Amino acid sequence: MTTIRLRATDDAVSEVDERYLSFCIDLGQIAEPTRFWNPDGSGETTGRPSYDFGRVRLRNLARALAPALLRIGGTEADRAFYALDGAPPARPPPPYCSVLTAAHVDAVGAFAKACGLQIMFAVNAGWGARANTNGPWEAAQARALMKYVRARGHAFVVWELGNEPNGWPFLQRNLAVSPEA
Repeated sequence: MTTIRLRATDDAVSEVDERYLSFCIDLGQIAEPTRFWNPDGSGETTGRPSYDFGRVRLRNLARALAPALLRIGGTEADRAFYALDGAPPARPPPPYCSVLTAAHVDAVGAFAKACGLQIMFAVNAGWGARANTNGPWEAAQARALMKYVRARGHAFVVWELGNEPNGWPFLQRNLAVSPEA
């Protein structure tokens, strides 16, 4: 735990977990085809190379933040299909927009291990994870991903059900996940 003080001479006002200083990498930069915002603000760009977790400078910078949580999420989290067995499809099956492969998951896991990080992952709770447009959320893809990372020993320690579900009424045409699901 880290003690929070308003001034160095003040009594503690709170304590936070030592992993409080954490960061996020958008799944749109990892799953393929990649999809992320253009730096010039002109919408999304697609088809760039998938995020390179092997960069030495990136690993050195991230290692300096440890212990920390690496959140993998963002808008694409609710649009990604998990292809963890065999050859991934050439295109994501509708209505998915991108494909997250076993190689992508392993790259995230290896990066986290090399940097002393733990992973918080936003699982798909979007339209693809439903039998139909009015259907309830189905956990099959999430369960497959959880089993995969457990079998591989990756440090996924927090599972977030969907990306920013508080914004779904505005961004996801009133999608919802019931408390029971």
